Amino acid sequence: MPNIGAMPIHHSKMDSKGMARIFKAITEGPYPLALAPEGQVSYFTDSLPHLENGTIFIGFQAASQMADKNINIPVEILPLSIHLRYDKHGEAAMIKLLGKIEKLCDISNGNLPFTERLRQCREYILKINENRYNIKSDDSVSFETRLEKIVNAALETAERMLGINSGGSPKSDAAKDGAVSGDDFFPRLYKVRQLCWDKIFLPGVVSLEQKTVVERNAMDLGAGEAWYISRHQELADFGWYFRRPLPTEDAALHNRIEYVQNLYDFANRTMGGAIANRVNIFPRKVIIHAATVINLTERLPRYKENKKCAIAAGAADLEKAYLDSIKKANDLPN
Repeated sequence: MPNIGAMPIHHSKMDSKGMARIFKAITEGPYPLALAPEGQVSYFTDSLPHLENGTIFIGFQAASQMADKNINIPVEILPLSIHLRYDKHGEAAMIKLLGKIEKLCDISNGNLPFTERLRQCREYILKINENRYNIKSDDSVSFETRLEKIVNAALETAERMLGINSGGSPKSDAAKDGAVSGDDFFPRLYKVRQLCWDKIFLPGVVSLEQKTVVERNAMDLGAGEAWYISRHQELADFGWYFRRPLPTEDAALHNRIEYVQNLYDFANRTMGGAIANRVNIFPRKVIIHAATVINLTERLPRYKENKKCAIAAGAADLEKAYLDSIKKANDLPN
């Protein structure tokens, strides 16, 4: 990714070098900087399940730096959203992918209505995960609530295997009920991911040639254990977003395709996969929608007066911009 201009940044630990690179790109670079305000992939394009404050914070900091240097250029955020649309070829690919999911689950129900086929596959995969985490199945409870319990159990399992104290979050009343707060969930998820990556990619280790055989093999074991631990993290990550109702028979084609792709990913994460194993359906038309620019330089006086309120207001405006973009994209003719 660095070859195409990407700059690495850590979510869960101090990264002064990474932040310095980003600020330099904004204040001195010749091109706009693309940031993901969601923090990562969010899997559904017609909703905004999670938005982080990092983009607003970085923008305000860059605007402050430029103001201190008397650089009279505004720092602006241009909210861009991407929407996918499909034709009959995409619909045929969707049906083929659904058949693949049914084959993975050893389910043969091709003659049933589309939504029922989804429900049966989803229920089967859900129960596999409930069995994995020793969660009692309860058909009287909604799918979303049952999946929340799995998400919490998966994340707690990863934390326990890494020896992380999650600060008591899993013992809270919300966690007992299966609820998973985004404010609580994502810092925990990012911490697990970072610790696993550090055991696999060994930051700061340039060569293994000086390691003894015993030390090298112990490190190999640590990397393997981290990979397996991260399988719980991958399931928790995707599951948090997948708490969505089934699409109806007459739902828009792009919504049905998106759900089938995500249902396959649910099976994929259950089998130990990650986003690299995700299946995307083609052909598709890509719609890029640009919302109204948010000028952070104009808001600097308020930011200097009350940083927390200014960031919250900026995040609220960014969220509204994305929700408006979703509505406008859905109002476009097919």
